Amino acid sequence: MLGEADVASLEWCAPLDQILGKIAQCQSLRDMMEHGLLEQGRLLKESAGPLFYDPAALIAFLPLQFSSSAGIHSFAPRRLERRATSRGSSRIPAA
Repeated sequence: MLGEADVASLEWCAPLDQILGKIAQCQSLRDMMEHGLLEQGRLLKESAGPLFYDPAALIAFLPLQFSSSAGIHSFAPRRLERRATSRGSSRIPAA
């Protein structure tokens, strides 16, 4: 679907593996934010300029995108649950 890509041209995104490894050790979105991991990923994407839009680079960055999205989405329900529990309700408010 994306066509052929030269993996050798991805040397600029080598730090991505380190960022993803650190994200895997995080327990929450707060951990990711406190360690500056999302910011590091954003800076890496910015530094790539137009190379970021290479099909292989887009695929390489997918785990970072999923990690940040999953962190945000997994955080919100827990916050709502704590709020509902603290008010004496066992029901989680509908989104």
